[in-house]
Amino acid sequence: MKESYFVDEKGFYGEFGGAYVPEILYATVRNLQETYKPIVESAEFKQ
Repeated sequence: MKESYFVDEKGFYGEFGGAYVPEILYATVRNLQETYKPIVESAEFKQ
């Protein structure tokens, strides 16, 4: 079994994935991920 401590493109790491986020904050963090990614990948933001 190869261990990896690097986060993948979905923000998870390790054999089983997972994110160290308290359950009560998970929906908020997920919303932030979904909102943030398109912004930082946009051409307008990169300029």
